[in-house]
Formats: sequence, structure tokens, C-alpha cells
Amino acid sequence: MMRKRSRAFPVLNQLGELMSALSVTGATAQIVPENYDKLAGIVKQSSARISRALKVL
Repeated sequence: MMRKRSRAFPVLNQLGELMSALSVTGATAQIVPENYDKLAGIVKQSSARISRALKVL
């Protein structure tokens, strides 16, 4: 059985309501502890950018 790591962050609409989520998932061999925080940060920033874009629509 392959072990996995994942992290997800919400994508919110202009009312602050949950619209979807953005995530990263991979095998523990691919997402090593040294890179986990960096990958989580990228996903968090990306979900925040999408949320901001939705607020101007």
C-alpha cells in the first residue's frame, strides 16, 4: 500500500463562501518532509489568488 501526503486550501467566492478547494497529493516518496511546507505554501497562495480573482467578478 502506497502512503500519501496531501494538503488542501479553500477557494472562496466574493461572499466568503466555499466554492471549491485546491490541493496537492503525492506519494510520501515524492512529497518529502523537506518540501512539504514549500508545496503547501504554493497551494495556499494559489487558492488565495483564485479567491481574490473571484471577488472581482
